[in-house]
Amino acid sequence: MRRAALLAVVAVATLAPEPAAAQLRLGHSALRSGRYDVAVEALERHAAESPDDAFAHRLWARALIETGRYAEAAQLAGRFAGQGGAGHELDNARGEALAALGRLDEADAAFSSAIAGGASDALAAEANRAVLRERRGRTAEAEAGFERLIDAYNASASLTSEELTAVGIACRHLGKGNPALFQDALKAFDEAVAADPGALEPRLALGELFLEKYDSVSAKESLEAVLAANPAHPGANLAMARARDFDGVRGVLELTRKALETNPSFVPARAFLAETLLALERYDDAEQEAQRALDTNPVSLEALAALAGARYLKGDQAGFERARERALAVGPAHAELFNTLADLCVRNRLYRQAADFAREAVRLDARSWRGHGLLGLNQLRLGEIEAGRASLETAFAGDPYNV
Repeated sequence: MRRAALLAVVAVATLAPEPAAAQLRLGHSALRSGRYDVAVEALERHAAESPDDAFAHRLWARALIETGRYAEAAQLAGRFAGQGGAGHELDNARGEALAALGRLDEADAAFSSAIAGGASDALAAEANRAVLRERRGRTAEAEAGFERLIDAYNASASLTSEELTAVGIACRHLGKGNPALFQDALKAFDEAVAADPGALEPRLALGELFLEKYDSVSAKESLEAVLAANPAHPGANLAMARARDFDGVRGVLELTRKALETNPSFVPARAFLAETLLALERYDDAEQEAQRALDTNPVSLEALAALAGARYLKGDQAGFERARERALAVGPAHAELFNTLADLCVRNRLYRQAADFAREAVRLDARSWRGHGLLGLNQLRLGEIEAGRASLETAFAGDPYNV
């Protein structure tokens, strides 16, 4: 009897989940479902019991980043490395947090540290660093980074969902020079979903890719899958707002504000809200939103473009020029600055000015197919038929997905 009782006790002890493991499972589940407060609390408790668990710390940092607590995420990653944690395992997360705060040199260094240190998410860091460098006008370095990701895909038959998502990001960015690579991006994101059906990042990336390629129906399908799992996801709510804006249907402001409810420091959402307010001719409100974005990230190209647009449409030429120069100091070849200005002018029926801005975009970047398209459409509006046709043919040759 005593032996049977002892075996029963052992069995109960074996079946009962360890508190730390239970907290990790709860934190991971809560993060994916958008219960961010629960996720942070559970992962913090788990980290206290398992201070060397890199995966748990990375999830904790992700929860902080998705809710806009960027400084806390950067500090968490720094503490983990400083306490003798698993080498460079949180360097990529630290880089993401620093990039969101506009601390670009530090972010680049953190991504580089993750790559050089052989972190388990080194390929994600490679993608992050390449995107960052592309935005700063370091095109050759960015493309080399994207090419390394494609090489990694070709060299391995067993990449993780996170790694496949990084490959998809690389293909998407290289597609600017080779449109066929957008199909490879689609394939990589699909494989990432198959590798981890519960992961939201590849589904969000799919939605953004479809929207970039003018397929709002497919974009919404992917984004609806993300929002079904996590209705509070800031990136998915913003992407859905963009999809509705593309379709010209209601709900754009509501979804953008929902993204900001989860993450009040979500700079892309603040910048998009500013652009939306500009289209409604609410120039002062738009400038305020752009400034709020810049309070978080003083070098956000999207926020600086919105600020420049607000000042231009208000007739503040000196303020416009200051914002434009700030943006060009960060991204000297960032054609999207002028594409955004051109689009804002179109929404305000300033077609001559829109053509001028689009012309500046393609001067900065001859592969700005959006810029060529905006230029062509506005040339047609101005009666410049032959020039407009030539610009549109250039745009379509570079981006044959543009319907």
